[in-house]
Amino acid sequence: MKNFYGGKPSCGPRPQGCKPAGNNKWGDAKVFGAVLLVIGVTTICAFVLPPKVWLVVLGGALIFLGYKLFTS
Repeated sequence: MKNFYGGKPSCGPRPQGCKPAGNNKWGDAKVFGAVLLVIGVTTICAFVLPPKVWLVVLGGALIFLGYKLFTS
């Protein structure tokens, strides 16, 4: 259902394919929370783990992320 000016569909009675009005920031909050979690974990582990363990952990993370990107 197009609006009067022929542009985007109006979301009056919410036809299929229309998103509700308003700003949904849930996705941004999840990403921001994940970034904060990673920064916190790496800060704590930086004081606890020796450098050789860091190399193994980072190598494993790179292999895992590369696999996820390759298969997606």
